[in-house]
Amino acid sequence: MIPIVNPKIEIIDYGPKMDLTNMGFPKLNPDQTISLAAKMTYKDKTAKEMAIEELEKAESLEEFNEQVKRDSYESIARGHASLTTSSYLVAIAKGTSKLIDSMLTGIKFGSFLMPSGRRIPITLENIIYPESLAKEPESLVGYLRCSEKNINFYKELIDKQITSKEEAAKIVQYGLSGGGFLVFPIESLYAYKQEFEDQKEFMPKEGLTIINKIIDQLKYTGQTISFSGKEISPRDSPSFPHPFTDPKKFDYLKLMRSVSGVPEEPTMKIILNPMNNYFSKKIEDIHKFKEEKFKDLSLIEKDSTELDYIIRDLVREWNESCLVEFLTSNSWRVWGEVKRHRTINQQVDSIYGATQKAINKFKEVKSNIDSGELNDEVIEDISKHFVIPSSLKQNNEYLKKWLSRISNSLDTYELMVNNGIPISDAIYIIPRGIKLTILKQVGLRDLIGDGFYSLRLCGNAEPEIRQTSEKERALVKNSKLKSLSELMVPKCGSGICPERKCCGRIKQFIPDYTPEFHEELHKKKFEKMKSLINKLNS
Repeated sequence: MIPIVNPKIEIIDYGPKMDLTNMGFPKLNPDQTISLAAKMTYKDKTAKEMAIEELEKAESLEEFNEQVKRDSYESIARGHASLTTSSYLVAIAKGTSKLIDSMLTGIKFGSFLMPSGRRIPITLENIIYPESLAKEPESLVGYLRCSEKNINFYKELIDKQITSKEEAAKIVQYGLSGGGFLVFPIESLYAYKQEFEDQKEFMPKEGLTIINKIIDQLKYTGQTISFSGKEISPRDSPSFPHPFTDPKKFDYLKLMRSVSGVPEEPTMKIILNPMNNYFSKKIEDIHKFKEEKFKDLSLIEKDSTELDYIIRDLVREWNESCLVEFLTSNSWRVWGEVKRHRTINQQVDSIYGATQKAINKFKEVKSNIDSGELNDEVIEDISKHFVIPSSLKQNNEYLKKWLSRISNSLDTYELMVNNGIPISDAIYIIPRGIKLTILKQVGLRDLIGDGFYSLRLCGNAEPEIRQTSEKERALVKNSKLKSLSELMVPKCGSGICPERKCCGRIKQFIPDYTPEFHEELHKKKFEKMKSLINKLNS
């Protein structure tokens, strides 16, 4: 039986807590602990000393708790986010769809581990549907049929080696069983509640269900004071990127697109330029260091992290001097990779606006798809709205099947909406390959440090995001920031490939780097780590 989306939340930890039972006092919950820790800003005492002082001063536990409420209110109302970012919950989510990844993982203060859409095979058993479909039989049948056909086609593409698993997965929707390991500071919990309620017409309902289920547990975790203080505070919580927004609302991203159109290729604008004589000299010194270091494997083995430290110092000193803006068009799946880089200010399309544009385009070219008259112009036109793997562009049989699966998914979405299903539920059928416009504002750390590009230029990165990153690097190379592009390299550009399986790209930096050297180097590093663990445990 196909399961309905029914989020279950299990709180497995929360804090911080302080155990004072060995001193004759009670265990302090997170609200009490944080409130007392905040008093350290007024007295030269530790949080534990403050707790003992306040407990000894109070005539009763009730009086102590009233004081905690007053102190917490005053601190939070003044805008001190340190209280609500220091109080946290850890939860396991089950019975959800994979849409929770797009809803949750973009916030700055939280931390989330989700099942990998790249690595875990997709099966028919993964299909899940929102509750509203159970009340509308035609929509439910259409949804299930479309889901099964998409997954069967995905499997066919992989089994017959037509395209890679990463590319094949873009024909499959996010309406599949999900879950995750969730770490919520109270600040983030409130930000989600606020955003999900503001966007309740557009946010999949399971998102708010998850948040409300966690809020219901606060009375047991001892965090109602922190949350209530945030609720009445006039200060807003930081916004976070997600695609479940009103498609009619005009924002900065739409303004950018109205000026330059939907980008077929990435575009770049330099907002802050760090290039001056001193900075350029530092870059030159790094290049000289690399030339000297990389010519001898023994030097790399001696200290493979030295270059990382040098670049980190440069980034620390100069990060705020550089800001580059990229406007790109990528699949929903690839935006899932972008949003995890929370050091990047970013904005993303409304998924509903992108879906409607795709519907309009596919209606225009329906006769071409049905007849198989798919010339380069038609294919490129469709590619502005939905990813078409390059391997399929030369395979008419599978190209037509790919486009037919997209068309059927869009038709199913329209069927559900016309039958009264909320768009936030209908979106469960839209495949991951639908394109979204993405705006990224990137500083020095993500350009040349250990941030975005060091990860996304890696040979083990998702192919589409790697290709986009290489195009963005080329834009930097052809700009006034040319010297920076030579430091926009995969993480192996520091002299060691940190991956378990080396893709071989490191040889462009170190020609003598071999699989044997790679394996031996990692063995030594692992032994060094074990030695450090033993030292810490002694």
